[in-house]
Parts: sequence; C-alpha cells; structure tokens
Amino acid sequence: MKKLFPILFTLLFMLSCDQGTEKCDGYVDDSCGECSVSLWGKCYDVNETTGLVLYFNQLTGEIPSSIGNLKNLRYLFLNDNQLVGEIPESLGSLKNLTYLKLSNNNLTGQIPESLGNLKNLETLHLDNNELAGKLPLSIGSLKNLTYLKLSNNNLTGEIPAVIGNLVDLEKLYLTNNQISGKIPNEIGQLINLEKLRLNKNNLNGKIPSSIGNL
Repeated sequence: MKKLFPILFTLLFMLSCDQGTEKCDGYVDDSCGECSVSLWGKCYDVNETTGLVLYFNQLTGEIPSSIGNLKNLRYLFLNDNQLVGEIPESLGSLKNLTYLKLSNNNLTGQIPESLGNLKNLETLHLDNNELAGKLPLSIGSLKNLTYLKLSNNNLTGEIPAVIGNLVDLEKLYLTNNQISGKIPNEIGQLINLEKLRLNKNNLNGKIPSSIGNL
C-alpha cells in the first residue's frame, strides 16, 4: 500500500490540475497567472468578471485582444477614453454580452464581422470614433438589439437590407458618416423604432413608402 500511495497522489494531483485548466480553458496571463486577464494594469478573473465599467478615464493604447477571454462578461463600458487602434475580433467571443459601449475614443478600422456573434446584445454604441468601411452584414444577426449608435464616424457604403432583421430596435443613429445609396425598404420592418437619425450622409433616391410603417 505504501508503494501505491505516491502513484495515487500523483494521479490526484494531475486530475486537480486538469480540472483547473478546464475551468478557464487553460488560459494563462503572464502578468496575472492562471484564469485571469491583465487589462490596463489590473487583473480580472476569467470566470467571475461579469462587467467592466471603465468609462470616463484616461485609458490609452489599444483594446487588448485578451479581453475576449472574459467569457461571462455581460457589459463592457470603455467609452470616453483615449483608446486607439481597431476593435479586436475577439470581442465576438463574449457571447453573454448585452451592453457594449466604445463611444468617444479614437478607434479606427472597420467594425468587425465577429460582433454578429453577440446574439444577446441589446445596446451597441460605437459613435464618435474614426471607424471606416461598410456596415458588416453580420449586424443583421443582432436580433435583440434595441439601441444602435454609430454616428460621427467615417462609415461608407449603403445601409444593408439586413438592418430590417433588427425588429426590436428602438433607436438607430447613423448621423454624420459617408453612407451612400438609397434608404432600404426593409427599414420599414423596424416596427418598434422610436428614433431614426440618418442626417449628414450621402443618401439619395426617394424615401421608401415602407417608412410609413414606423
């Protein structure tokens, strides 16, 4: 029995390590250790962090891609800081996110397609940045969205027809971009819409009759 004890102890130790690894999918941050993410000088537990409220600070640099490891995050407020760079694709991994506010920063690049994975998202504020490119078609997958604010960027292209999928949308702000083309007929499907702002763009054509459904 004495000979078996070291073997049993080793097996139990390995099992406990494996369980700990599964708990956070083996994620290890060099600054914080296992199951934690380092963000702007602080450590956040991968499993226990459900919200980050860091608005109206002086945060600089890019949004770390490691933020996508906070799998239980429900709200992320990074608005009104001095953040630069592109919105990381890893934000699309935050499947429990309901509120995402990145307004009033200096973010550039395109809105990532991966944001379409955030099926529980209710509020998306990306206004007052320097975002460019077309609205991603994946935005039509955000069917729980009630508030979409993309004003004061450099967005181009047309308003995609998939915008009509957002039937719970109450507020849609696309003001002051470089959006062109016609207003899609599908916008008339937004029967819960209370506020619609499309001014200061390059839209043309007739206002669709479907807008009378709103």
